[in-house]
Formats: sequence, structure tokens, C-alpha cells
Amino acid sequence: MQDFEINTCSLECVWKNKGQYWYSASKGKLVDVDAFADIVFPPNTTKSQYYISLGYIPYVSVSETEIIRAYASTIKNKRLAEVLGNIEDKDLSDTFWKYYNAYSEISEGYSEFEEKYVKNKLVSWCDENGIKYSIK
Repeated sequence: MQDFEINTCSLECVWKNKGQYWYSASKGKLVDVDAFADIVFPPNTTKSQYYISLGYIPYVSVSETEIIRAYASTIKNKRLAEVLGNIEDKDLSDTFWKYYNAYSEISEGYSEFEEKYVKNKLVSWCDENGIKYSIK
């Protein structure tokens, strides 16, 4: 079986994934649940249970809130880091982007952090699930 390829597409799917993508261990690739649209699920079985019984692994996902929280802990300005760390999840995104536009010390490293964070999360998911991978 071919290694799972960590590339732009697989990284974008981490962002988009809210149960939409599953990994096929037998095929070594991602599958969109829309491919299962015609399946009749057994009674008393959830979709997730059924997918797992077929050998699929739930694909990793990441939320904007998760990344912002992780990034906030790396900000050298302790006051800004503390402010962002104390904002409720429901308000975090709006507040972060306001600060992002106002403080260069937030905006200068965010894109690189975000990409690295998602890639590391995907690598960890592969390792946890025993999936051989290559990074493109």
C-alpha cells in the first residue's frame, strides 16, 4: 500500500473536516462521506460505528479556536497573550482578528504557525493510527 500523502489537499481537509472525511486503511486515502450516500445503515448502529466496522478511521480535524488558543500561548507580549487567553470561545475569533489587524506582533507569525500546527496535528494523527505517510 502506498503511503498517505501529506500535501496541500490533505491539509485543507483537516480544516474542512467535521466528520466529512474518513481515512480508508485498505486504500490508503481519504474518502468523503458523500461516497456512502446510498448505504443503508444497520439498525441500532451509528454512521460512525458502521464506517469503523468497514475499516475506516475518522480523519483529524482542527478548529480555528484551537489554533488561535495555541498561537496565543506563543505570543511574546504577555499582556496580549493573557488577553487572548481569557476570551470565551464564542468571542475568540472576532476578537483575535481585530487584534491581528492592530498588532504586528500577532500578524507577523500567524500564517507560518497555523500551517505548521495543522501539519503537526496531521502527522500526530498518522502516528497515533499507525499510518505510514510522506510529506510533499
